[in-house]
Amino acid sequence: MCPVSRRPGEARLRGMATGVELPEIDAQRCVHTRAETAGCAQCVAACPRAAWVLDEQQLALDTVRCDGCGLCTAHCPQGALRH
Repeated sequence: MCPVSRRPGEARLRGMATGVELPEIDAQRCVHTRAETAGCAQCVAACPRAAWVLDEQQLALDTVRCDGCGLCTAHCPQGALRH
């Protein structure tokens, strides 16, 4: 299975400093934590700033690139992202 990650400390500090609301990840709902060969990449494809990174090891949010637009949240078919 592919872990889902975000650097919560960095995200919280960046959010406070810039006022950007970053997406919250519900790892229990994300297919990448439930299936070893999950094929979903809707959040990655929807992000205009390439803030989501998906490789064989994990799905991760680059909190520096994320501008908080919320497009990934709207495109997640599992409802694993909240804004």
